[in-house]
Amino acid sequence: MLFFEPLLKVCIAAMIEQGRDESARYEPLADGEHKKALEKMANIDWDDYEYPLLIVPCYGPDEEGIALSTYGKIRCQAAVRRYHEGVAPFILTSGGHVHPDRTPYC
Repeated sequence: MLFFEPLLKVCIAAMIEQGRDESARYEPLADGEHKKALEKMANIDWDDYEYPLLIVPCYGPDEEGIALSTYGKIRCQAAVRRYHEGVAPFILTSGGHVHPDRTPYC
């Protein structure tokens, strides 16, 4: 047993108990949500891009029933513009199931 396994088991049990299993909902990544991105990666000439990806920091809404805040939309639109300009082959959004707490939106 590795030194961290007991704590890992406690943490996983706590996440399940609290319904915070969001990170595992999209597994297996290679067959689900990320399949197209992984396939695209195999054929990318990385020298064609200034950056490997564009990161969109989370700015979630604070209201129930709102999928994306105004500031979140602005950030996403800016990333899409840069993507279409050919700056990077991918957009990575951070955050998920965060605002408001335990939102169904990711």
